[in-house]
Amino acid sequence: MEGYLKHSEYRLGDVVDCEKNEGRWTAILINGTWHLANIHWCSKKVSGVDPEEWQLLDDNGKGARDVEKQKREIHYQYDESYFLTNPEQFIYSHFPREQKWQLLARPVSLEEFTQLAKLESHFFEYRLRLKSHRRCVESAPQGVIKIELGIPPEAVYEFMYRVWISKKGNENVAQHKGKELKQFVFMEVHEGTVSCTIEFPVSGKFKLELFCNDKVMSKSTRSCPTLTFPFARM
Repeated sequence: MEGYLKHSEYRLGDVVDCEKNEGRWTAILINGTWHLANIHWCSKKVSGVDPEEWQLLDDNGKGARDVEKQKREIHYQYDESYFLTNPEQFIYSHFPREQKWQLLARPVSLEEFTQLAKLESHFFEYRLRLKSHRRCVESAPQGVIKIELGIPPEAVYEFMYRVWISKKGNENVAQHKGKELKQFVFMEVHEGTVSCTIEFPVSGKFKLELFCNDKVMSKSTRSCPTLTFPFARM
């Protein structure tokens, strides 16, 4: 089937009904029930995506730094997250032209799809839940925003973050009045909820990436991002 994808080249908040976001995937009929799969996404992923307008401002408590553009590479590895995927999860990255292929009790519109938060496969793998801010673009007119995620009660997770700031219109965005911008994120886990509170130091456009690592199952220091939000402090 055909539709629109939030793939590696997708930019948060972009209108998706254009040629560069078009794609195809598969519907599979098993024992009278339809299932969804993206065979290409099951077998490969893309790394080295250009950060473009963004400068890394806060890397889990570490200060601002430039991130060099990495060579774009395709890695061939199996990811079952996109095979026989729950339609409630699939809709965060795949929007079919024909509404019936959403396989949802309540189909979403293209506008709703565009506004959905960008949730990576790890988000569902770790059984996380959005408890606040379901849209991918939010505003913080008072300069403060609090993101909350629900986590399984038995989980032993480590959460990390990255905050980026837009360089559009100002290349020296990591400083304000001669002072370096840093350490304005507070994270805590309490009673099945992880809270990430950001106090934006200046007006501008920001992007938050949250990472999750299963401390029991993995020895790696950082997993792939679980979700990403851009924010604008007006």
